[in-house]
Amino acid sequence: MKLLKTTKGRLILVLGCALLLAGGGATAYLIRKQHVRAQFMAWRAEGMAAAKAGDDNAKAVDLLGRYLRRYPEDVDVLVEYARIRPLVKEPNRQHLRDTMVVLQHLLMLRPDMQEQRRALLRLYSDYGNPAEAVVTADKVLERDPKDPETLGIRAKALARMRRLGEALTAARAWAAVAPQDVDAQLLCLDMMQANGKAREEIVRSAEALRGTLKDSPSFDWERGMLGGYWSAAVGESASFELVRGIAAAEAGSPREAAEWIRKAAAHPGADKDVRQAVVRAMDGLGMHDESLALLKHLVRDYADRRSRSS
Repeated sequence: MKLLKTTKGRLILVLGCALLLAGGGATAYLIRKQHVRAQFMAWRAEGMAAAKAGDDNAKAVDLLGRYLRRYPEDVDVLVEYARIRPLVKEPNRQHLRDTMVVLQHLLMLRPDMQEQRRALLRLYSDYGNPAEAVVTADKVLERDPKDPETLGIRAKALARMRRLGEALTAARAWAAVAPQDVDAQLLCLDMMQANGKAREEIVRSAEALRGTLKDSPSFDWERGMLGGYWSAAVGESASFELVRGIAAAEAGSPREAAEWIRKAAAHPGADKDVRQAVVRAMDGLGMHDESLALLKHLVRDYADRRSRSS
């Protein structure tokens, strides 16, 4: 009996010690958990503040990245991280890959976020993922079927994948909502040629734009005014002359193409984008000396405008 009481007492003592230890361990765990959570919340607050201030994006990316490893479903932080991550560049374009992964995850959580889907679409286009770009563009177009930027990315992605029939249809859809966009019109001509359209049809398509394509006066008001008078006098804008030259090239008439491209290069109404396209067209036609001269002129004009505005 004495032995039983002694054994029982020891068991009670051991159990009591075990409970004390367990309680102490649980308390320590809770304290540790609260401390860790407080640390992550501090990183979140400091990272969001740095991101909104915009003066230390690297710090914001670091802090928000640490936070997201533990709380990967915080939508507000994901949105801010996806916005600033591309601004902190790394070798091998790792910053773009990271941003794409975050946007993909964000859109799984919130598929209704149209602006973030557009951002992912632009990254797919810039990074050279045409298949993903087409799928994402289709999603964007479900809600905004006439968005010019999305239609353009989709058309160029289809062309890059050599899905030529679809690319021509997509390019025409792009040009229909953005008739003043020279890139849209040029892609239409390129895809017509790639799809084996007759030379006459390519030229007719370009000629139909004679009264449609106008030059933008916004790039330089002096050149814009002069270009407007010039276009009125000759009946052709620089944009039209460029497109007409490309059509001649696509139709297999390089000499005629060179004449049109020279007219576009001399036209005072050509804005920076059109003149850059003219440079590329000259290179494509083997007009390298003229291309280099125009490029130097373009650089000089840009430098002059910057000096006048400063």
